[in-house]
Order: sequence, then structure tokens, then C-alpha cells
Amino acid sequence: MKAHEMWKIAQNGPQKGTLESKPYGFNIQDQGFWDKCWLWQKDTVGANGLYPFQIGRYEDRDSYGLDMNDQKRAIEIQLPEIKYPDDILKLYKY
Repeated sequence: MKAHEMWKIAQNGPQKGTLESKPYGFNIQDQGFWDKCWLWQKDTVGANGLYPFQIGRYEDRDSYGLDMNDQKRAIEIQLPEIKYPDDILKLYKY
């Protein structure tokens, strides 16, 4: 998991606002994965304050008429709505 990469928006430095592929940097059993990994830091540049794992895809900002060079805009994952049959719901009502 340490070397596994995921796309994210660079938050600072000369690449700020551009899409980059970045490794997690920690294995899941490492304490640092839960304390220091960038995966748990909210985006402040291109993802509207979402965590990286909440992002489904990135859309070009140019399509919104914004002149932001290579920056992208995050589109949040849409969770499916689950509709259970009434007979099942009746089994679990208090």
C-alpha cells in the first residue's frame, strides 16, 4: 500500500492546483497511515473541501469559463440510493 498511488490536487508548492499522482507513503498497518497520510487531509484548492477518497473524478475548470491553467475541479462520488422492499422494512421497524 505504501507505493500505491492515487490522483489528487497538489495543495502547495510550484505545482499547486494541478492534478498529480501521489503514493500513500505508508502501509495500512503503519501508525503514520492513520496520522500523517495525505489521504486524510481535506483539499483546499480544487476539490471543494472534499477528502481525496470522496472524489469520483475531476472536470476541467475551462468548461466553467475559469482561466486556471491546468487546474481541475473535483466531482464528488454519488452514492447510490438503496430502496428496500416494504416487506423487508417491516421486519426491522420498532
